[in-house]
Amino acid sequence: MRKPWVTIALSGVLTLMGTVAVPIFPAQAGPYEQCLEGCGDAARACGGVGDDRDCSGPRSDCLAECGYLRGTNNTGNTGPVRYGALAYSQTMQGWATASEWADRASAENAALDSCRSLAAAATDCQIAVWFYNTCGSIAAAPGAIFGSGYGNPTHVAEGYALQSCRQAGGGDSCVVQKAVCTGL
Repeated sequence: MRKPWVTIALSGVLTLMGTVAVPIFPAQAGPYEQCLEGCGDAARACGGVGDDRDCSGPRSDCLAECGYLRGTNNTGNTGPVRYGALAYSQTMQGWATASEWADRASAENAALDSCRSLAAAATDCQIAVWFYNTCGSIAAAPGAIFGSGYGNPTHVAEGYALQSCRQAGGGDSCVVQKAVCTGL
């Protein structure tokens, strides 16, 4: 079994923290329900790009992936569900990741705790994206502009993160800061 990992970075400096002991709290909803909730997030992100794309395909793909959690979709991954999260501080313009956690709450808590450890001033840490058995990514631009995305393989997550950052006003200044995969 893989151990959970947390990564933090400030101004482009990467620090690997190793295994972090964070209490594991039971998830409020099961993985299937959390997945369905995430599909709505993905559809809103797709629709918010503003280029008149048809977002029904990505939502259908997402719902099909959720079916894996109920044993109704053959994704080729027969391992356990593993969660990851990326947190971002706009004031510090730094990010933190957490991966290989057993539930969403633990992954988010680990990412937030690591983000807050960037510096005492990092009081505005927020979850940029959470994901399970896939990859998540964050992209940023000067002026504390950022975007995030998830998908598999890594370049899909990075593409969504860049798209989200550009939509937030970062334009061509957006650069992928980090991508991390979990449960693959």
